[in-house]
Amino acid sequence: MPRVSVILPTYNNAIMLKRAIDSVLQQTYSDFELIVVNDGSTDQTENLLESYGQKIRVINQINQERSAARNNGIRMAQGEYIAFLDDDDWWLPDKLSRQLQLLNEYPECVLCCCYADQITQNQTFLQRMEMDFPIHSKPFDAFSWFYLGNSVPTLTAIVTRRILDKSGLFNTQLSTVEDWDLWMRVALHGQIICYPKSLACIQLHHRYLPDMFDHYNQQDARLVVLNNMKRLLTELGFLERIDPGLMRLGEARAFWYGALIDFAVNKIDSAKERALKSFATDASFFEQRISGNAFEMLIGFSVSLNEEFTQPMDAEKFIGHVYHNLPDLLKTRLKSYQLTGAMSAWYGHHAYQNSNYMAASRFMFIEILSDPSLIINKGNLAVLVKSIIKN
Repeated sequence: MPRVSVILPTYNNAIMLKRAIDSVLQQTYSDFELIVVNDGSTDQTENLLESYGQKIRVINQINQERSAARNNGIRMAQGEYIAFLDDDDWWLPDKLSRQLQLLNEYPECVLCCCYADQITQNQTFLQRMEMDFPIHSKPFDAFSWFYLGNSVPTLTAIVTRRILDKSGLFNTQLSTVEDWDLWMRVALHGQIICYPKSLACIQLHHRYLPDMFDHYNQQDARLVVLNNMKRLLTELGFLERIDPGLMRLGEARAFWYGALIDFAVNKIDSAKERALKSFATDASFFEQRISGNAFEMLIGFSVSLNEEFTQPMDAEKFIGHVYHNLPDLLKTRLKSYQLTGAMSAWYGHHAYQNSNYMAASRFMFIEILSDPSLIINKGNLAVLVKSIIKN
């Protein structure tokens, strides 16, 4: 029996599917099975899968969407560990080897993830998705991290099968954030670890457009998941062990995330209502001293609009659009000059990461001129000094 079962759902994406399959078959680690779940494709997918012969296992089903496809693959899996890959993404050759080595060293861990690189449609690097979980953390630390809206890219995760039997599989009632929902349930049963290097690549395309978020009602999906999670915590007797302040902050983030999607698709009244609910749930979320607050989320969301999409919305214009439509109560919290400074800092860090030191130093100077208080940030100061030296 294979030690790892790799689950790869696909639907009408034969053009990209070959790259995904080959990236699994070219792994330096060999003790795995690859299960491709053909979710009712009507293109050339079936012919492509047949060309691999016995190298892969194929499940053909009527179209049921990706959660059902992944679940059907898991039910057929024989491995001790379950790994996931989507048909438009791919792995580096040593992904399984490095992560399984880490799981061997820390057998108490129930999930291992890794960093992943986001790649734009024109195959340029956008950013590295990084996350870290200390092994010797307190109980529920990983769960708390997830509850705040953080997640693990599905293609990076390797999960122990026995834990999936306890936590349950993907929720097929969710058309989005179903992976986030599952990782939280998994995190209730053990520790999580991350291999601190990029071992996978995520292809960015139209699936990330705000119109798609709106179509799948992602504004409310996060709140649905959090409400489900509170019921589960109550059933398991864990609710009193979770910090109430952390739960309020997680819900404030969910409301604000929904507001940003509404702003992006010009549902202004709904956006204002969600923004005010976010503030009422946890006003501290709109203070800059909290990491990952409303301020930082607005910058990140606006930058992704500018970078990821075929017809991007300019980041600065989007921030202005949000700021202009915010209730006065929130404008006093999210000051325009601070937003400009923070956005410049993001672009400065991004330029530095891509070795564009001239642009990095220019953006960091704009940041300081916009908001001099940012100079006390050691990370910003380090990027400024290093980019000047390397320029």
